[in-house]
Amino acid sequence: MITFTIPMPPSVNNSYANVAGVGRVKGKELKAWLTKAGWEVKAQMRPIPNGKYLFTKPVAVDIQLKPSRGDIDNRAKAVLDLATSLHIWRDDNLVYDLRLRWANVEGCQVTISEIEA
Repeated sequence: MITFTIPMPPSVNNSYANVAGVGRVKGKELKAWLTKAGWEVKAQMRPIPNGKYLFTKPVAVDIQLKPSRGDIDNRAKAVLDLATSLHIWRDDNLVYDLRLRWANVEGCQVTISEIEA
């Protein structure tokens, strides 16, 4: 099991831009958040060896967010994409159980644990 705290993730509504001839691309806000949050997670965890993943079996993800405006579910995608980019798992299709809730935390607290599928 791992737990880490990161800044409040951006809403999916503000995370992507449509580019003619290209399609949907990550927006500036999402890119900046992924960089900042990525460094914060790395500071809180042991390094993951190159070519390896921390989790290779189904996981439960508990995301606690500081109460704010907007839909809670619009914040989950950025958190799951961050975990994928950091090699916490190969793909977020390993997420079998996802819990989102407002809580008395600063920013966003994420707990990931392996489960039996």
